[in-house]
Amino acid sequence: KGALNGQADALCQYNYAACLELGEGTSKDYEKAIEWYAKARESGDEDASNSMGCLILNDLVQGRTKREGLKLVMGSAERGSGDAYCELGVRSMTGIQEGEDTVLPVDCGEAVKCFKVCLEKSPDHPRALGCHGYCFETGRGEVRDVERAIQMYKRAATITKNPHLSQFACYRLGACYETGTGVSKDLSEALSYYYRSLEYVDKDPSEGWPGLRD
Repeated sequence: KGALNGQADALCQYNYAACLELGEGTSKDYEKAIEWYAKARESGDEDASNSMGCLILNDLVQGRTKREGLKLVMGSAERGSGDAYCELGVRSMTGIQEGEDTVLPVDCGEAVKCFKVCLEKSPDHPRALGCHGYCFETGRGEVRDVERAIQMYKRAATITKNPHLSQFACYRLGACYETGTGVSKDLSEALSYYYRSLEYVDKDPSEGWPGLRD
């Protein structure tokens, strides 16, 4: 309400943008969300550029390029946003393509550095825990350590603040229980984690892993 009443308060503007993005208290509207994130950025919110970039990189708004989205995320990271470092880590793991243009090449070593910076700033960051855990599970950028990966996934899944940020950790736990990787095979447990992940993806498709919903 404060944002709509014209209060030039970055946190107020950011929170309203997040409500529009997540559909909390109002209907989802990504186009309006990015407008309010832009206002929050102008008012000095360091995370707003990252949120804008995430919407663009996940193709949730029209008329913006992935290079523009990456630039916004990188700018937010330079201003100290842990969330932005996590996003850069994810994008370094997957790479960013736009048509024939390689916007960001795959670099798992760089991804690990980004996840570590995020976790130094926020040790209980669910998304960073899940994504860094994946590096240990697969041996991409880290020495393979499935037991450590499972520990990180489970830690992420138990965090109650912003639980939708654990969507990738829940997905990987589901995969591990389905295949018996690092844990005893348990299909009912796998389904439970898959359902949790899907619920969180539906809430916020920009905070997981590219293509995670599929």
